[in-house]
Amino acid sequence: MNTEESIILSNNLQVLLLYQKYATSVMGSLAVGVGFFNDPIDIPGMAHFLEHALFLGNQKYPEPNGFETFISQNGGTRSAYTYPKYTHYDFTVSPNAINETLER
Repeated sequence: MNTEESIILSNNLQVLLLYQKYATSVMGSLAVGVGFFNDPIDIPGMAHFLEHALFLGNQKYPEPNGFETFISQNGGTRSAYTYPKYTHYDFTVSPNAINETLER
């Protein structure tokens, strides 16, 4: 059985959730409305740099490759692309790891 639901997070980010009862993996996808057309004139490549910097850790999970390692250990993949007007991020992971994946 497939179902879908749209929710709005506390930061006003709208999320579309799609459920498939017997799925063997979970996918997340996010598009941010900033791309390389938004690079400062004196800092070309800034959006692409920030695309990569997102995966370098954070305060709770400071390991530089922690996200990549976690995703790999849980049967998943991740990718990101910088386009002229937006940056796109996506991942797949086993269903039992989705909560920690989203937290990371």
